[in-house]
Amino acid sequence: TACPDQTASTLAQQVETIHRKTGKKVILIGHSLGGMLAKAIMHKNPDVIDRVITVGSPFRDIVEAHPLVLKIWDYLKIGKGDLVGRNLKASCGTGYCVCEFTQSMISPAVVDVPQFAIYSRNDGVVGWQSCAEKDPAQNIEVNGASHMGLAFNIASYRALAKRLAQKV
Repeated sequence: TACPDQTASTLAQQVETIHRKTGKKVILIGHSLGGMLAKAIMHKNPDVIDRVITVGSPFRDIVEAHPLVLKIWDYLKIGKGDLVGRNLKASCGTGYCVCEFTQSMISPAVVDVPQFAIYSRNDGVVGWQSCAEKDPAQNIEVNGASHMGLAFNIASYRALAKRLAQKV
């Protein structure tokens, strides 16, 4: 696990390369932290993004997670190593972080990019309310799926297919 801000910057460069090579806008889909990274990338360069689809991503409240998940995050920050916890600061993953990634979650800029959310009220890891767009029409609830289950649930893939087929 690296600093999400650095990860988002690296991924944003890759997305720009894909856009440059294909000449097409890129669709970003992310589960959990991946969806938050997708939104951060969208805020960095909205002109190259077609749409963003988040799956169980707590983009509306970055610190609303199960207490054990927050403890693991804290442990990663302490156990800095070559592969785990590198580049993490004490403020990472908290409302006190001032990096561009965190600020794009706390005070997102208004961008003209369609954004959709897939979530489950049975997530168990993050609060479902923090995973939903303000406009209910932009959300699809997957019943009975756990946080990790969202990545494997057939209803999640049906919801993704619906959003991918949608004209934006």
